[in-house]
Amino acid sequence: MPMLDETRLPDLTFPAVKLGTQETPWDLAFLLYAGGSAVNARDVGGFIASGALGKPLPERIELVTKIHETINGKLVGGGSFYTAHSGIRAIRSLFTWAEAASAPISLDSIQGTYLAWADSLVHRALVLKDMKHDSADAMASQTGNVLDEVLLRAIRLVSM
Repeated sequence: MPMLDETRLPDLTFPAVKLGTQETPWDLAFLLYAGGSAVNARDVGGFIASGALGKPLPERIELVTKIHETINGKLVGGGSFYTAHSGIRAIRSLFTWAEAASAPISLDSIQGTYLAWADSLVHRALVLKDMKHDSADAMASQTGNVLDEVLLRAIRLVSM
C-alpha cells in the first residue's frame, strides 16, 4: 500500500452549509481517524490537530470521500439541511459502533458492517429495549440511504 500523504487528504467540508458564528463547521475528516466518531464534534478538530487520534486510516479514505460526495451533492442540489445533518449523525453512529465492535470500515467492507450494525439496532430495540424501534429504523434508513448511493445499490441495504 502506498504511503499516505497527510497534506493531500481530501476536503471533506461542506462550504454550502451556512452556520451561525457559534456553530461548528461540518467536516467529515473525523471519520478518517480511529476514535474520531466518538469525539464531540466541537472538540474533534483539536484532537486531530494535536495528533491525539493518530494518523488518518488509508483504508477509510475512499469510503469517507464517497460519503461526503453523496451528502454534499444532495445539499448542493437543493437537498434538505436537516436530512444531511441526520445522515451525518447516523453515519457517525455506524462508525462508532463499528470501532467498538472491531468491525472493518472500508468501501469493500461497509455493506457487511452496516448489516451487522443494523442487526444490533434491532437487538437494542427488541431485546435490550434501550432504544425505540422507530429510532432504530430511522437510523438504519438514514445510513442505508447514504450507503445505497455510495455503493451504487439498486436494492436498498435496509431491506436486507
